Order: sequence, then structure tokens, then C-alpha cells
Amino acid sequence: VNLDITVPASPSALTAAAQAAGKVRLTWNRSTDPNTTGYDIYRAPSTFNVISEAVKINGSPLNVSVFDDLPPQDGSWTYRIVAVNSAGTPSIPTNAAQAISDATLPKALSIVYTSLGKVDGATGRLGQGRVNLVLTTSEILQTVPYLSIVPQGGLPIPVELIKTGDTTYSGNFLIDANTASGVANALFSARDQVGNRGTDVAVGATLKIDTEGPQRSNIVLTPASPIKNDTAQTLQVTFTYSKAPSSSPQIK
Repeated sequence: VNLDITVPASPSALTAAAQAAGKVRLTWNRSTDPNTTGYDIYRAPSTFNVISEAVKINGSPLNVSVFDDLPPQDGSWTYRIVAVNSAGTPSIPTNAAQAISDATLPKALSIVYTSLGKVDGATGRLGQGRVNLVLTTSEILQTVPYLSIVPQGGLPIPVELIKTGDTTYSGNFLIDANTASGVANALFSARDQVGNRGTDVAVGATLKIDTEGPQRSNIVLTPASPIKNDTAQTLQVTFTYSKAPSSSPQIK
């Protein structure tokens, strides 16, 4: 029986890089020791010097030099790796490598609209005219996010955004006579710095658009037909409109 009491040479150049969905990708150079049979990975929420201060995250020894880890929660994690031989003897740990696990999707915290055209103060409906907006995101993004205003039953209105701060963007769009009236939805898409994609809008996800004037929907005559052709006869006419006119309508 040969008892292996040697300590294998350590792997080297361990790196840790954050990935989407909270994953952390680890890469390292293999041990040059021919007696190495695999590698064990240790993880801790803070720096550590000996492997007993960390948790081994693999079951049996790994025979790879790239590994994707999914920590139990978002935050900063420290890793070190050891080589092991057939007797299970670990090497001296590699250098420490740190990465931030991030599984949180980015979102639009708010979209604030400011119309330069007509606005119904009672209902908040926006009439024809240009609308400025400010979009605030929950975190710093890889690139400028996508935003489009989509009226129900109408064509999407793309909004070109300009970055004005770490998490703020500005843009504008035009409501004209061809824009469909009704509720419009804000279609948002963004990726954070590790690649998570988010589409949620917390505040400002919808807006009300009104590009149609009041339409006469009914006429009631009092007295009703037949009407006596008599100068003494008083005729009352009641008009019903689809919405309240802003001023008294002119009847011709």
C-alpha cells in the first residue's frame, strides 16, 4: 500500500466575474502537479485565509477549470480553490477572488410626463402636443434603455432617450391627430451591468391620451315630434355629447 502524503501544487490565477441571474463565473489555471485529481471550491461572504473559514460549494472534486456558481443571495462573495490528490489532501488555496452576485432585475422606478400641449386637469388626459418625460431607473445600466409609448389600438411611438445622470434619462414624443385616444402603455426594456434584463415600470406605466373632440351623440326635442308649427310654441332642444365640451357648443 502506497500512502500519498504529498501536498499537491496549487492552481493559480483564480478570477471571479459576475454574470446575469446572480451567477458568478470562476476561472483558474490548473495545477501543474501530475498527482492532482481535481479541485474544490470554497466560498464565503467575506475574505478568508484558510478553507475552514469558508463553505465548500462542490460535492466531489471538479475536473474543470471553469465553474459557474450561484450564491444563495445577492451580495459580495470571496472564493478560493484548492487542488486535491487521490488521498484527498488539499493544496494551499489559490489567491482570493471576489465578485458581486446580482440577480435583481433593473426596472424603471418612475416615468414623469410633462405635456407642452393641452391637459385635462380633472382627469389627467393629454391632448395633442409634444410631451417631455424623465425616466429614472433602479440602478446603473449597460446602455440607454428602450422606451416606447403604445396607445391601445394605435401604433407604438418610439422615444429616443438621452442619459442625464447615472440613473436618469430624458426624452420626448409627439401626440398628434393620428394618435389613438385611450390608455397608452409605456414599453420599457433595460439590462443592468451584469446582463439582467428588466421590463417593469413602477410609476408612470400608463398615461391617458385624448385626441378626439366631443361628439354629439343624441338630440332630444321637447315637446317630441310631431311639433305644432306655431310661433307661440316653445321648443326645447337637448344635445348630449360624448364628453364635456370646454365651452358652450355652437349650433348652426
